Amino acid sequence: MLEQTLALARLTLRDPQRAARILMQNQLGRPVLIEAAVLVVTLEVLAAFIGQWINPVPQSGFAASMFSSPLLLTIMQIAVLYLTVLAVFLIGRIFGGTGLFDQTLQLMLWLQLLTLAVEVAEIPLFLILGNAQSLMGLITLATAIFATWLTVNFIAVLHGFSSLLKVFAGLMGTSIILAFLLMVFLVRFGLIEPGV
Repeated sequence: MLEQTLALARLTLRDPQRAARILMQNQLGRPVLIEAAVLVVTLEVLAAFIGQWINPVPQSGFAASMFSSPLLLTIMQIAVLYLTVLAVFLIGRIFGGTGLFDQTLQLMLWLQLLTLAVEVAEIPLFLILGNAQSLMGLITLATAIFATWLTVNFIAVLHGFSSLLKVFAGLMGTSIILAFLLMVFLVRFGLIEPGV
C-alpha cells in the first residue's frame, strides 16, 4: 500500500493529469473520503502547531486566536477544505464540467495530502535554515506555485476541460472571491477587526 501511494505521489509530480485519471478510476466511497478528510485536517493542524513551535511567527488578531486553540484551527481547516471542494465542484459544473462531488473531494484530498507532506518535509529545513527567512520564503513560494499547477491539472481532468489557461483564470478568480467573502464573514462576526 505504501509503495503504491509513493508511486502515485511520484506520478502526480511528473504527470498530474494521468495521476488524476487513476484516482478517479479508483473512486473511494464517501464514508472513506470523510474519514480521510478528518485525518488530513488533523495532520495539517498538528503540522501547523509543530511548525509554529519550531519556527515561531508572531501572530495577532484572528491568527493568534486560531493558534491558541487547536479546535478553532481544526474547524477553520475543515471549513476551508469544504468550501474549496464545493467551489471546484459547483463552478466547474456551471462552466460545463462533468466532475462529481465525491471525485472532487478525492482529488482535493490527495492534493492536500501531498501539500502536507511537503510542509512536513520543510520542518527540518526550518531547523537547519532557521535564520534564512528569505530562502524559506522562496521555498514556500515555489511550493505554492507548484501546488497551483497540480490543482489546475487536476481540475482540468475532473471536469473534462481542455484549456489549462482558462482553468487557471477560473481558479484565481474563484480564490479571490472566496477570500473576499471569508474576510466579510470574519469581520461581520467580529472574528477580526476591519482593516486587519
